[in-house]
Amino acid sequence: YLIQGYQTHWGEAIMCSNHVLNNVVNTTTGELPFTHWHGRKPNLSYLHTFGAPAWVHIPSQVRSKGQHRARKLVFLAYEVKHRSFRFWDQGTADIYCSASTKFLDHVGWSKLEQETNNDV
Repeated sequence: YLIQGYQTHWGEAIMCSNHVLNNVVNTTTGELPFTHWHGRKPNLSYLHTFGAPAWVHIPSQVRSKGQHRARKLVFLAYEVKHRSFRFWDQGTADIYCSASTKFLDHVGWSKLEQETNNDV
């Protein structure tokens, strides 16, 4: 299921899948690449589905007076240099990086598409 506009985010999708593959058992060696590199098991509780909706905190430096403190954005990838996530705003096509998020894991793709179609 592709939501309109995802065609431009193939690079983000590849980065996200590569991050997940580095935390999955290698069939040849039978071990995790992360464990091989760092000598310990990874914490996988932060993994989320590509395209998952989330409420993302927008810092006061970025938002103007009267705007909401959080925005509903779409998860794209894991930030490489920081412990945060990359999100896409479908309305403005802006990319945000944030660690202050609340993922809506209970919302399925069909519900997200329905909300997107109602917003247009």
